[in-house]
Amino acid sequence: ILGCGGSSRNNNTWLQSPGYPNSFNSGQDCQQTIDIEENICQLRLDIDDLTLDVPDTTGTCSTDYLTVNQDTKFDRLCGVTKNNHFYLDVDYSSNSKVIFSFHTDSSTSYDRTWSIRISKICCDSLEEVPRGCGQYYTGTTGIIKSLNYEAPSSGDNIISKLNYGICIRMELGYCKNTYTEDKTDGWLPICGDIFERPGRYDAQVVPTVAAKCHTAGAINPIPATWTHSYTSPHTFKLDTTRDTTNTHPSTIAANQDGVYYYSYSQTAC
Repeated sequence: ILGCGGSSRNNNTWLQSPGYPNSFNSGQDCQQTIDIEENICQLRLDIDDLTLDVPDTTGTCSTDYLTVNQDTKFDRLCGVTKNNHFYLDVDYSSNSKVIFSFHTDSSTSYDRTWSIRISKICCDSLEEVPRGCGQYYTGTTGIIKSLNYEAPSSGDNIISKLNYGICIRMELGYCKNTYTEDKTDGWLPICGDIFERPGRYDAQVVPTVAAKCHTAGAINPIPATWTHSYTSPHTFKLDTTRDTTNTHPSTIAANQDGVYYYSYSQTAC
């Protein structure tokens, strides 16, 4: 178990907040470092609990946030994520350390906690996932949920500046995947966001200045259920650049900023 200011070379190291499992409500800058030895290409983060102040309505993590010094799949993470996972691509040849930097703002009252297991993955091992995948799912059925999914409804916004793949392995003897959006107010991409899914590409066109991307009652371009045949392992591409300049309607049929939750089921050939 690694506390603030600590470092570890061990596999399966836990990063934990001060006093965990008790929460804290104060300003902190906490660095926790994982040393990367030769032939380590990825880290898997099993996020048992990450509870920080939530992003604002533009998805920006401005008060509390987690940053890492390697990989570019996210700029900052914040909000509430539980029982999820994430992969970081690391380069042992250019930097021998991955530094996890947690910042909490003293001006904001929030009960913070985190507990994250860090597993090292050797290059070319069976555990290594395709580079660029932030999340990787195996098995013929599963649940795909966004980071910050467990945040309260007042803060369950998609985090800005995410750029990674959500990847599903094609299991032996299976040829199709059916995806179902299990959140009733499913995510509607805001201006500039990209949600590239198997067989389709969904994005909102960035409007001219002062124009709105959507009107009240806009229809979510991402269908509630769809099936797609495998030609290769399936990958969702998530790129939340986010438009913070233009005005967006507050009353809309779908939650344009909200988190997503999909179930998937593979069909045998």
